[in-house]
Amino acid sequence: MAAVAVHSRCGRDMVPAPLSTEDVMRVTGGSRHAVAPGCWLNILAFRPSERMVLPFFRADTLMEFGFALSGKARVVVDAREPGTPGTFMSAGRSGDGCLEVGSGTIVAHYAPNVYGRFEVDPAAPVTMVGVEVEIERLLALLEEGGQSWPDLEALAARPPRAPFVRPAAMSALERSVVHQIVACPFRGTSRKLFLQSKALELLAYRLERMTDGPAPSGPAPVGPDVVERVRRARELLRQGMDEPPGLGELAAAVGVNTTTLKRGFRAVFDKTAFGCLHEDRMARAGELLQQGRMNVSEVAWEIGYTNVGHFSVAFRKHFGVRPREYRSEAVRRFQAVR
Repeated sequence: MAAVAVHSRCGRDMVPAPLSTEDVMRVTGGSRHAVAPGCWLNILAFRPSERMVLPFFRADTLMEFGFALSGKARVVVDAREPGTPGTFMSAGRSGDGCLEVGSGTIVAHYAPNVYGRFEVDPAAPVTMVGVEVEIERLLALLEEGGQSWPDLEALAARPPRAPFVRPAAMSALERSVVHQIVACPFRGTSRKLFLQSKALELLAYRLERMTDGPAPSGPAPVGPDVVERVRRARELLRQGMDEPPGLGELAAAVGVNTTTLKRGFRAVFDKTAFGCLHEDRMARAGELLQQGRMNVSEVAWEIGYTNVGHFSVAFRKHFGVRPREYRSEAVRRFQAVR
């Protein structure tokens, strides 16, 4: 979502001319895919050699969920006219017109009828995926499923519509799906179907976190203190995935007994502690392979597998492709746009 600025003459001043999404894809070597009626997937994976600036104009119908695996950028909004300082809404409050986008972040954003620019830092490769959905279509889908998103409903019902932004950290599941989208090894119809399914999966994960739905029918809820301890336990597993602690050691580290810890993992993540560790290992493996600095064996050892064959089997089951193919495809994509 970045490009060398294009200009057009407006009176006596040179003003950045907004680029269409298709123009952005062309300049950056990205791609745009129709997912479903009123829904599109945008994929960017390139190495900027210099600072890039993309002027844009957003219509008032599209909500975008942007997922950043790598790279550093910022969105600057110029309100209703090019070059006019504006504000960006963050968590319901006006910001200073600038939103930072970095590795591991997600931004759900809606900027109706505003001009702005997307500025990309050349310090790191850019790997970003965006899922765009027409707001009316999104509201209809939520209504059909019995879910609600109060912020979005209020936004759609209040003309003129105001900018809306919700930044968040990417979950391990979302990170995994974004990796699969970027490194998709298929061609033709198979590629089209794969990308459509993964874009919808990504949208489902994000909506589940942002909407109010029916009460879950899973494990009994746990108190906020246990939730916090369980989240800390998962973070400890992530930090030590090469040599993870046993369940008893992990429980002692966060100050609960093993029964509470096991129940807490089920309640908070709907997985066992080992299931969470496996998910985080696969997500980390995908990151390392995409970076291309380690071979498959090194990645396996880095995340705690002593048997490379076992790692390859687990990776293929999780991502649907062998780790060597995943790495080769990621490297090929980046080299193609150098």
